Amino acid sequence: MILIKYYKNKIRKIVATSLNILQLYRSGFIYIYIYNKKNNNN
Repeated sequence: MILIKYYKNKIRKIVATSLNILQLYRSGFIYIYIYNKKNNNN
């Protein structure tokens, strides 16, 4: 029982971390896209 709880928490942490990385990657990508568009307009 304790082991299952431990692994559930581990999996949840891993999922949360990967979701955070995805969100950071996406927001960074959008930022770079906007930055490039601004530079192209000038």
